[in-house]
Amino acid sequence: MNKYLYNGKELLDDLNLNLYDYGQRMYDPTIGRFNRIDRFSEKYYGLSPYQYGANNPISNIDINGDSIWVVIHPTVDNQIQTQHYYWGSDQQGNYAFRDQSGNAYQGNNQFIGDVANGLNDLMNGGSAGYALVTGLAGASDNVQIIPGNANSSRGNAEFASNSSLGGSAVRWDPNFNGVQGNQRPSFVALGHELAHSRDRLNSTLDLNSWFTYQDQNGATQSVPRAEISATHTENQIRAENGLSLRQSYTYDPSGSPTGTRIIFNGTRQSRYYNSSGNSNPNFRPIRRRQTPFTY
Repeated sequence: MNKYLYNGKELLDDLNLNLYDYGQRMYDPTIGRFNRIDRFSEKYYGLSPYQYGANNPISNIDINGDSIWVVIHPTVDNQIQTQHYYWGSDQQGNYAFRDQSGNAYQGNNQFIGDVANGLNDLMNGGSAGYALVTGLAGASDNVQIIPGNANSSRGNAEFASNSSLGGSAVRWDPNFNGVQGNQRPSFVALGHELAHSRDRLNSTLDLNSWFTYQDQNGATQSVPRAEISATHTENQIRAENGLSLRQSYTYDPSGSPTGTRIIFNGTRQSRYYNSSGNSNPNFRPIRRRQTPFTY
C-alpha cells in the first residue's frame, strides 16, 4: 500500500490516526489543520497558528523550513503541473534544489539549472556570497526566484518586498551580464538581487530616494537607498571573486560612471560603509574620522 499520498507525505494510519507526517508537525486532513502551532506563527498574525498553506492549499505548500524557492510548471501527461523546489542540503552538506521530500531535482529545466549554478558560484566564491545564500536558505520566510529582469532599480528593490505571506521575490536573468561600464557575471547580479531580499526579510529595505537621473529616453528615474546596501554586497562578492569593483550605480552610454559614486575615486573603499561594515543613519556618507570599508 502506498502511504506517500497528499504532497508526498507519509500517511500514518497506525491506531487509525490518519495523519500526514510533515516532520515538524502532523497534518489532519479531516479538518485541514495541523495538530500544533506553526513555529513562525508570530510572523502571520492574520492567520490561525494551526492553518495549512495560509488556507490556500492550491497555491501554497507548507514545508519543514522556509528557504530559497523556484517554481516550475512542467507538462505531465498533457497537463500543466506546478512544482516547488527549495535550495537545501542533505546530511552530507551537498546543496541542490530539492522537493518537499528532500530529493534533489533530477530534471532538465534550464532555469533551475541556471539558478543552481548561480547559487553555487556565490557560495563557492567566498564568505560574503556563502553567508548571503545560506542565510536566506535558512530564513523563516520564503525567497522565490523567478525568471525576468526589472526595468528599473526601484522595480528591483520593490519587487523584493512583493509577497502575500511576508516573504520576498527576486527576478533574475541568467543570460544578462550587465551594461556598458558595469559588466558582471550573472551570478553577481543574482547576489545583488538576493541582497534586496535579505534587506526585506531583515526589515532594512529602504525605498526612500537616494538620487534621481535622466535615462536614455529622457525620463526621470529615482534610485532608492536600498541600492546602496545591495551594491555594497555586490562589491563584497566582486572582491572575493577577483572581479573589478562597481564604482557607481549608474553609467553613461560610453561606460563612464555617473551620479553618486559608491566607492571613493581611485580606491577600493566604500563611501557609505565603515570598516566594521556599518552604515550611517539614512545612508549618509561616512565622515572623515571614520575608517571606510575596504573591499
